[in-house]
Amino acid sequence: GHVLSRRSGRSRVCPGQRGPVPAGERAAAQGATREARTFLDHALAGLDPDDHERRWRVLLSREAVLDLREERAAQREDIDALLKLAEALHDDSRRAQALLLQANYANRMENYQLMLQASVAAAAAAMRQGDSSREMQALSRKVIALARLEQWNVAGPIVDELFARLPGITDLVAQDKILSALTLYYSDVGDIARALLLRQRSIELARRAGDHSLESRQLMSIGYLYTRLGLYTKACAIYEQGLALAETLG
Repeated sequence: GHVLSRRSGRSRVCPGQRGPVPAGERAAAQGATREARTFLDHALAGLDPDDHERRWRVLLSREAVLDLREERAAQREDIDALLKLAEALHDDSRRAQALLLQANYANRMENYQLMLQASVAAAAAAMRQGDSSREMQALSRKVIALARLEQWNVAGPIVDELFARLPGITDLVAQDKILSALTLYYSDVGDIARALLLRQRSIELARRAGDHSLESRQLMSIGYLYTRLGLYTKACAIYEQGLALAETLG
């Protein structure tokens, strides 16, 4: 499977691979985040500075682990390193990927201006590369940032565009992330019933993709929406499911 299935575009672990990089990836996929970080730290320390491909791979894997562990200062450093590496390689695909990580990080930190800037830059890089999936993921982050900044008149047309283009996206995790952004938009505008329907679609996609981290976050979000509807018994049951799943991931 992927290093962490919540991310699209990760490298795969091939049978028979040995060493700290695949060991770290396997540990991450199994939810052993502390062990994963140890393996990946060793892998990064042992890399030749000019080995850009493996450095990119390890940084991507470690950033995902740090995100799960909520080690935000270290996560920011890895994102900065990925951005610098993408620029050094003059690679729009990598630029878009690293900028999406920056947008996600900014969202976690509630820095919505940074989220907006990163998502706009990610969409532009993805468009130059002809990567519709990443472009739409970037636009979905832009919607969240605009909603949190209460720029509804700017967000609305992008929401319509995302719905129109969503059927063309085949990657399950990408679909899920776009739907999640649309859910947050409708939650912010007060349409809780529609937000709940979209979140339920999202969680089915996360399960089909085998992405337990994303599934856990979706369960927590559904629980929150149920509380907003006053359905506290349902909310409690959903929270318990999400908590149990989160605990298995460390």
